Amino acid sequence: MRKTFYLGSFLMTGVLLFSGCGLSQVENTVEAQVEVKEESEALLSGNDNPVEEVTVEKEASAAVPDNSYMIEDLCRVSENYDETLGGAPADLIVGELIKDHYDKMVLLSHTVDNDKKTDTVKYKIVTDNVSGKCLQYIVCNAVFEEDGDTWRAVSNEWTEWDVEWNELKGTSWKCDEAEKERLSRLFTEGLNGEDGTLYVRLKKNLNVIAPLKNEDPGVFETRFGTKFNGTLLYVAGDEKEEIDFSCIEGTLDDEGRISFKLETEAGEEFFTPGEGNEYLTEYEFNKETADDPDEVKFIDSFEVTSESIDYGGWKKEIGRQNGNISPELSWEEVEGAAQYAVLLVDLNEGNYHLHGYGLVSENHIGAGEMDEYVGPYLEGYHNYKAYVFALKEDVSDVILNVDNQNVDETRLVELYTKNHPDNVIAIGNITNIYDFY
Repeated sequence: MRKTFYLGSFLMTGVLLFSGCGLSQVENTVEAQVEVKEESEALLSGNDNPVEEVTVEKEASAAVPDNSYMIEDLCRVSENYDETLGGAPADLIVGELIKDHYDKMVLLSHTVDNDKKTDTVKYKIVTDNVSGKCLQYIVCNAVFEEDGDTWRAVSNEWTEWDVEWNELKGTSWKCDEAEKERLSRLFTEGLNGEDGTLYVRLKKNLNVIAPLKNEDPGVFETRFGTKFNGTLLYVAGDEKEEIDFSCIEGTLDDEGRISFKLETEAGEEFFTPGEGNEYLTEYEFNKETADDPDEVKFIDSFEVTSESIDYGGWKKEIGRQNGNISPELSWEEVEGAAQYAVLLVDLNEGNYHLHGYGLVSENHIGAGEMDEYVGPYLEGYHNYKAYVFALKEDVSDVILNVDNQNVDETRLVELYTKNHPDNVIAIGNITNIYDFY
């Protein structure tokens, strides 16, 4: 079920990417994709009814060496990039293509045509993550032409633009004063008073962001199609004003911005998560907007780091076929915590598909130390989030089915507090990409 649905989803997104269809067509296609995805996720979710599927064997294997290398901390050269073919020198290519606002860059492969004296280079850009919640990966082709004793770039265009929108679903954002003033135009009669705070809340029906092909693929800014709703909430003392908005399109660029066009009866304005606003956790938002904040259940957050992340991605060894070694994770000790639950989930597969689980008493778990673990095994770009739950009491009675269950943060809180009220003190997490290039 999981793989069948996502193959269909991939094909539909491919149509959006390369067909050049208008936004009305995009809206209809996206709507159909959303409906199918929601039905699929409903079938996939839930602890009490795990997905019925053949579980991948979980035997460990020796770690496969990573033969890629770095060029002056600017770019990674993939082990699949065959420099024995000749062509333009890798350092020259990087110097021509790298931009200051790229977070990461990887040379993937190249094709040398000795007759035409050209070198066609396939490379990947990892953009800055302006929102902190929406990673973007852009695959590009650049053609270099031999010019005497050197090489020069003659064309550069993007071929794939992947937007990891999962972590934007259901998020809340607190606007600064300038952003509040600009978005106030979406209220029919403006805002009542000047001393309040404006919040933007994206609903959980944000289920796709599909970039549209430019007429000129050499321009690294493009439109996308989507379909979701949200709420603008203005809080000034005891007074609240709330309006709903819809969104079916937006723009994104290689600097890492993703801008949604919000529409209300009063008009439309663009909203860029991470610019003029800050992300709030669910618990922070509820605390700030509740009529009685003291009655709101609050769960704190903390930072998680990992030595299993290298140059912006999970190390190759965490993959099932590349070692199946669960990632190392560390965090500051949380006051009052007697146990930590550690998990690894796939944000792109199903609804937070579970790949690893373990319980520890220290503020660290070493590589390969999760109690149950099946590493990434699906090809392509997938983002994996490692969760750490700081708990007051032991939760050995909670049974999770690795590689046979989907569990998001809300569901995990329910499970860990079912028999232990207020058991979750704080939640930490770290997210990064694992891919098979």
